[in-house]
Amino acid sequence: MSELIITSGRSSWFRRELLTTVSSIALIVSVGKAQADDGIRQNNVWIELGGQVEHNSNWEEPLAPSFASGIADLGFTSPASLEHSPGYSFGGYAKVSISAPETDWTFSASIRYGRGSLNRHSHEEGDTFRNTAIYPTKTKYQTAVAVNFADTKVLNVETHAIADFQAGKDVGLGLFGPGGRSLVSLGVRFAQFTSRERSEIKSDQDVGANKYLTIPSIVSHLAVHSNYRSFAAEFDATRSFRGVGPSISWDASKDVMGNDDRGAISVDWGANASVLFGRQKTTEEHSGLSVYRQKMFTQFHNYRAPIVSSATSAPPRQSRSHSVVVPNVGAFAGLSFRYPNAKVSFGYRADFFFGAMDGGIDTRKTYDRNFYGPYASVSIGLGG
Repeated sequence: MSELIITSGRSSWFRRELLTTVSSIALIVSVGKAQADDGIRQNNVWIELGGQVEHNSNWEEPLAPSFASGIADLGFTSPASLEHSPGYSFGGYAKVSISAPETDWTFSASIRYGRGSLNRHSHEEGDTFRNTAIYPTKTKYQTAVAVNFADTKVLNVETHAIADFQAGKDVGLGLFGPGGRSLVSLGVRFAQFTSRERSEIKSDQDVGANKYLTIPSIVSHLAVHSNYRSFAAEFDATRSFRGVGPSISWDASKDVMGNDDRGAISVDWGANASVLFGRQKTTEEHSGLSVYRQKMFTQFHNYRAPIVSSATSAPPRQSRSHSVVVPNVGAFAGLSFRYPNAKVSFGYRADFFFGAMDGGIDTRKTYDRNFYGPYASVSIGLGG
């Protein structure tokens, strides 16, 4: 399952988004060119590239079949403890800004992309149960019967992409004194989140609870039997959210050392908010198997006897789609080393998207998608 690919079924949505993106970039370029042609000082163009390490929280509902409690009762790791979001995602950030100092207006386009994955495999075994079969005039025969075990495999992959197109005005002249800036921007935000979850759980339980020994009249069929239960469950789900809506942001900074001509160190901070109108989708399928077995070992052969009883559960593949309104708020704080035509920044950023994902298994259940962690970026200024 691809992470950031728009399928043909969503081609109309992609065309609209592409058209809006191209139109926004064209507007930024045309406004900058018009101002330069009017004799206003040539726009400053800033290109910013950065990276981020973000913690992901609030994953989807874990797979919890009825036999999972028996795994914990055996002293093994609970499958639910392995089914959580990737601890961190790694991604990049790019932004282009065109500012017109004579009018204090700035036009910008930016995109953030991140990806995280979790791949875990836990295999645990308990004591091996053994029975010994003895025939009075023959050699002693000892055979291992079975062992309680739990095997859990989990694969979770998430991606997120956030794009902003904004026009802002510096309203901080004199607000923070010399070396202070305060940019308030309005614009449009796009957001796309995807996730893929695959889980597989297997377990043998109650091994050795009902062992018994039989000695048929024919010596060659001397056998040891053991009754036990086998369980298995599988789950596969893909989830997504795509939305767009109006946004507002506030970016501020204050020089604490140096000046614009020779370089300065500044403290940066800001906040953002948006309301995204979009659609969340979930496609899932899962199955379960419960088997009561009888295992038999002879002095010559070791084979699995026919199943005594079994039960399976395999609901049909399920798809859900809902239109949603997702509130989004965020903030950042950092430190920048500024030069006339360059800037290096470090900081911490957080973004919270409330109720963005449908993370339920059998029924719809909404979960937030939150990202927070440190970032670093380098900016290069062109023109002036």
